[in-house]
Amino acid sequence: MNIITVTGYKNMNAFGRDLRTSCIIKQRTPEMIVAYSENADRSRGIPYQPVQFPKGKWLIGIPEQTDDPLMAPYFIPTNAHQLIIGLDGNAREDYGYGIHFDSEFEETWGCLHLYSADDAQWLAEHIKMEQTNGGAVLLNVV
Repeated sequence: MNIITVTGYKNMNAFGRDLRTSCIIKQRTPEMIVAYSENADRSRGIPYQPVQFPKGKWLIGIPEQTDDPLMAPYFIPTNAHQLIIGLDGNAREDYGYGIHFDSEFEETWGCLHLYSADDAQWLAEHIKMEQTNGGAVLLNVV
């Protein structure tokens, strides 16, 4: 098992390399599209104000290649989840937290942001290699 550690949302140590990261939350404004939580089955949850990636130890899923400019070149999913309060005041578990690069914004809706597409590509390739060889990759957010 390989462990990737994120410290203070600013530094990620992965496979012996330090990567710059952040988790600056995009604040909702009246003009903004509503942010939705994500259910465990990846369906749309409830409207809410996004919160930072939950601290703890989480399993990293298979990196998903994408051409979405807000996540390209890869979205790296995790099983991270936490209780959030929706805009209607109801509590619900929120899933869908991952790691990605965003070519347009530094802020995210709770995901860990990488500062370069090259870092995202490198990280995804190393995770996939570990997973292909039968290993698991754990994310430790402290």
